[in-house]
Amino acid sequence: AFRGQCLAPSYDEAGEDLADAMARLHVPEVKFNFIPKVLPLIQDGSLLQRLNSENLLCADVGASGADCTMEMALQFPKATFHAYEVADPALDRARENVKRRGLQNLKIIDAKIHPLGKAISSGQVKQRYDFVMCYDVLHDLAHPEQLIEEVREVLAPGGVWVIVDIASNGEMAENVRNHQKAATYYGISVCVCLPSGLSADGGRGLGTLGFPPEVA
Repeated sequence: AFRGQCLAPSYDEAGEDLADAMARLHVPEVKFNFIPKVLPLIQDGSLLQRLNSENLLCADVGASGADCTMEMALQFPKATFHAYEVADPALDRARENVKRRGLQNLKIIDAKIHPLGKAISSGQVKQRYDFVMCYDVLHDLAHPEQLIEEVREVLAPGGVWVIVDIASNGEMAENVRNHQKAATYYGISVCVCLPSGLSADGGRGLGTLGFPPEVA
């Protein structure tokens, strides 16, 4: 079905509705699970302690409308957050979010103009990032290995990169047999994640359940 031109809408073509859907899906996860339950486990709690007490420089890559980044910025006002995104409708939502909440520690960055990997060399960012987060992002990318290299370029020595992605058993047949949400995830994949992963020449097209540990 996806040989040749992909007929499903891109993130830009899906517009504000997709950015809104991502917010409704992920904000509760970040607010009620990631911040209070996952962050305390990272580096035995030292990252959480530093977020609370230091002016860490943090990047949320693939931030959509920055709704989740905003939750982090509100929870950790001493830290500075940069939200990187490429889809124009999501960027519009992100800028409106920052304006509406009056957040001084959250900056929206159009990654089409200022790619993460060139943040230091271009002077867009004056120091390397202490904390980078990719929340439900890597499986959507046409070239995830490129982003991985970009993060390596901008992560400070001793910095922390947190990847949150969807658990998968690898092969489709195994997922269908053993993954409780396989049907739902494959449906979402055909509509959103797979088109995104095929949106550039030579795209990997991993899809929603296409980033198991062996691929990572």
